[in-house]
Amino acid sequence: YFFSLSLIIGGAIGNLIDRYFYNAVLDFIDLHYANLHWYVFNIADITITIGCILIIILEIISTKKKEQNGLKN
Repeated sequence: YFFSLSLIIGGAIGNLIDRYFYNAVLDFIDLHYANLHWYVFNIADITITIGCILIIILEIISTKKKEQNGLKN
């Protein structure tokens, strides 16, 4: 969990730094394919998203291990 939380906190701090120095969060990754256009985002947004996904995965794995060992909440 420590790595996941580090990603989330690091991304949040990165966005806060952008907000402080530029009065906005600089989003510079723009993905599109044909007529499909995705949201514009930055590296900090990626780390926050990966951190959240990792926490969800780790929680699912932890819950499954508890169920296998017969320890339910």
